[in-house]
Amino acid sequence: MAERGDQVQKLALVKRVGPYMASIGVHKNGTWAVQKIIDTATNDDQKRVIVENIKQYTPQLLLDQLGNYVVQCCLRFGPSKYESEEASSDAKTRENSSTSASNVDQSKIHLARAASNQFVFDAIHARCWDIAQGRFGARAIRTCLESPHASKLQQKLAAGCPGH
Repeated sequence: MAERGDQVQKLALVKRVGPYMASIGVHKNGTWAVQKIIDTATNDDQKRVIVENIKQYTPQLLLDQLGNYVVQCCLRFGPSKYESEEASSDAKTRENSSTSASNVDQSKIHLARAASNQFVFDAIHARCWDIAQGRFGARAIRTCLESPHASKLQQKLAAGCPGH
């Protein structure tokens, strides 16, 4: 259903499974199912439901040998490095020319997408000492820092962690 269902079916699946994603994500077979659901989420409603349900468990998931992969799947909800660079050059262009409605709309879309994966970096920053102490947590922090979906600001936030 996650791969072949239409958007309505996918949203229904995400809403139904959402409250259990964290607990399913730490199971050896369940982690694959949750990762598939996250990877196939294409619209903002699906991503929002996923983030709402995983957000509160992010520090614990980052410390788990399987759960950290679930959190890492959510990184793609943010802009890629290419999109970040493109938005940065668009902002410079807007400063040098008159602002048009389409440029403003693109900027808003970029900011909304960046906020979709911000919860991962907020959790790393808030619980950095605990997460960095764990074998899987330290590896997850490194992966998040190296992700093409992490903005420079997010990288600075996570890299500023005293335990890492």
